[in-house]
Amino acid sequence: MKPIIQTISASISAFTLILILIPMLKKIANKYNLVDKPNARKIHQTPVPIIGGISIALVISLITLINSQMYQAILDLKTIFPSAILLLVVGCIDDKVDLKAKYKLIIQLCCALAVSISGIRIMSLYGLFGVYEIPLLLQHTLTVIIVTGVLNAMNLMDGIDGLLGEIAILGFLVLIAFSIYLKEYALVTLFTAFIAAIIGFLKFNFSSKKIFMGDAGSLFLSNVIISSAIYLINKEGHTETSKNIMLVSVIALFSIPVMDSLRVYLGRMKYGNSPFKADKTHFHHLLLQMNFSHKGIGIIVILLSITFFLFGLISLNYINLLSIILILVTVFSIISFLLNLNKKVNTWITTIKELEHKNS
Repeated sequence: MKPIIQTISASISAFTLILILIPMLKKIANKYNLVDKPNARKIHQTPVPIIGGISIALVISLITLINSQMYQAILDLKTIFPSAILLLVVGCIDDKVDLKAKYKLIIQLCCALAVSISGIRIMSLYGLFGVYEIPLLLQHTLTVIIVTGVLNAMNLMDGIDGLLGEIAILGFLVLIAFSIYLKEYALVTLFTAFIAAIIGFLKFNFSSKKIFMGDAGSLFLSNVIISSAIYLINKEGHTETSKNIMLVSVIALFSIPVMDSLRVYLGRMKYGNSPFKADKTHFHHLLLQMNFSHKGIGIIVILLSITFFLFGLISLNYINLLSIILILVTVFSIISFLLNLNKKVNTWITTIKELEHKNS
């Protein structure tokens, strides 16, 4: 009974505390110019405080001081929380002064390596390409690549109101389900508090006097989610079936951010640009071209993620992991192609109208 009470208490505290802290942090952000300024690439027209991630991290840290379940969970996760805090600080600096991509990447790689060295790493390919156990060096290499890749993929999704927060909630729900299955009740308390804090953030993110998550928030949350997923996959107590279900769940639910980031990076390099050069070619930008609202795009992405998730779970009984991944890639590629085609048609129509206007 005690874990349930602590979970409820942590959730209520997280939601209440973030509602109190955000207005205070907004004033500090405006005073010290920690705001996202509008430009040709961005959608908003006025400076917006970038304190979502800071607020969530601060709330979780404060509650951890008084909640023994959450304190135990952070100890269990070893280097995950310290590395997430470091990424939060790096993200804050980037939000303020716009760090060069190579410096951010180096720090991300170091944080991922720290998590891997602590023992939280990918230890198997789980039958992918017929391979299971892999050498230690490859374990570290894969962990660093995947964790860093997810960090950047989730960061790229933070381009419209609510989207990153909604994806993060979905991720924490998956982590909660498997934590309950493995009887890791301290982690259930921690992840539930994260969800409550994110919901509180979304209240402000969707308001007229909005705040943004910022790179600090996207890096902090994505590091906690992907590293915790790896931790739980390797935890004792799994059957072979439950381990495969969790693996497919994580792949399916976060396939959209990862596939979209790869698509965008390859598209930029195709035209001779740096893969880190910002533009408006992301999945959510393509949906904006179809005049969907920010809330509408969030619903579409979440429903598509859940569809991929359900497909992965059902298909696990009939086809192997590689086939599931290939099908997800194919479906996403087709959807992206159609959205890109719509964007090109809109561009042509706009160009034709401009020419007609000049000639009239």
